[in-house]
Amino acid sequence: MTVRDAGGNTASCPFSLAVIENELPIVTCPSNISTCNSLVSFPGSLFNDNCVATMSQTDLTGLTSGSVFPVRTTTLEFTAMDESGNSAMCSFDVEVLDFPSFANITEDTLFLCDQNSTMLIADSLISVSGLWEVSTGQGSSNNQFTNTTGVNNIGLGVNIYTWTVSSALCESLVDSLVVINSQQDLQASTQDSIYSCMAADIILQSNIPLFGTGTWTTEGNGVIDDVNSANTTSTLVDNGWQSFIWTITNGGCPSSSDTLHAFSIQNPVIGQVDTAICLEDGLLLFSGTPSSIDKTLDWSVIGGTASIDSPDNFETKIDNFGLGTNTIVYTLIDPICGEVSHTIQVIGSICDEFDPIIPTVITPGNLDGKNDVLVIDFLNFRYPDCYVVIFNRWGSIVSESTGYDEPWNGTFKGEHLPMGTYFYKINLNDANQTTLKGDVSIIN
Repeated sequence: MTVRDAGGNTASCPFSLAVIENELPIVTCPSNISTCNSLVSFPGSLFNDNCVATMSQTDLTGLTSGSVFPVRTTTLEFTAMDESGNSAMCSFDVEVLDFPSFANITEDTLFLCDQNSTMLIADSLISVSGLWEVSTGQGSSNNQFTNTTGVNNIGLGVNIYTWTVSSALCESLVDSLVVINSQQDLQASTQDSIYSCMAADIILQSNIPLFGTGTWTTEGNGVIDDVNSANTTSTLVDNGWQSFIWTITNGGCPSSSDTLHAFSIQNPVIGQVDTAICLEDGLLLFSGTPSSIDKTLDWSVIGGTASIDSPDNFETKIDNFGLGTNTIVYTLIDPICGEVSHTIQVIGSICDEFDPIIPTVITPGNLDGKNDVLVIDFLNFRYPDCYVVIFNRWGSIVSESTGYDEPWNGTFKGEHLPMGTYFYKINLNDANQTTLKGDVSIIN
């Protein structure tokens, strides 16, 4: 500080001024918290000061309002500090209580059959109390306060028992047990055997359950209309025997089953449809429905002509069809259902120009069934009015006919002719009066 007088004289002296701020902030934390819920929320801590100050959490737990706290007591600490370095702190405890025992029943559902008693079993208890109660149905427990007890007088149908665990500090916990007490049903019963001959559908009949449910199943390919109906139908797909099982079930009672055996034979089917064939080609391959072990089969010709290679096989070659309509039938013969068959028609036609290959040798005398007659393919079909004459080397006629429906067999008046060369003359009696000539030798 300097002082100056009117004459301009001055005098000075120094002094120091220290400004000291030592007022502590005021901090207020929430009250201590005790809860059974580990998800804890709380209001923020409050503070004030005579100058600028800030608040921070200094407990290093990493837990704050809205956090999931561990089961124990956690101390939270908050500190306020002003710009002069003055600080103050507060703290509070968050206690998460551990529920000593939880309500947990060993089974969710029990299935009984005509029983009036069973055991109720829940987990053991620690520092809590438990209570069994009937919420649906009926029943009386031997000791409703123990976790394991017997229950009597169980009603039929659905009975629900609750196990409640209570703690002095926390809320109660509850678990439930469903006890379904069913009545023993009828023994399943159905037909023994039924037969379906050439019918696709059969009727399945069985007894009707008194209390439970009946179900049809099958080991084959049959299609059951209503699997839960005691009287229903099934469409059979395969030939032979097929099993249908009727099973009655009711809750926890033992199921019972009975088996119906159904036999079916469907119409056999030839794999080809009606067709036409050029007789010059002459050969077709046919296949029919295969037969089972206990059935036989047969191919036959019931109209026209044809030669069947393997009449007792489901596959066969057929040739030598006649001109016009030839009817082929495929038959399955079953010891139970008898004969069932399928028929097709083959229309034979001559497609090429008539150019017959006439044999030069026949052997009627060796009796081997081969080349015994003079076969002239399609001659009688194409030219039913032809005139055929056969004579020996001296010109004597040994055979003559109008038409050629019976091929010459090397005889004259029923007697075999001697070996040698014979001559034929065939007048087709067509528009051009065509004549065929040649020779044929008889070798015995």
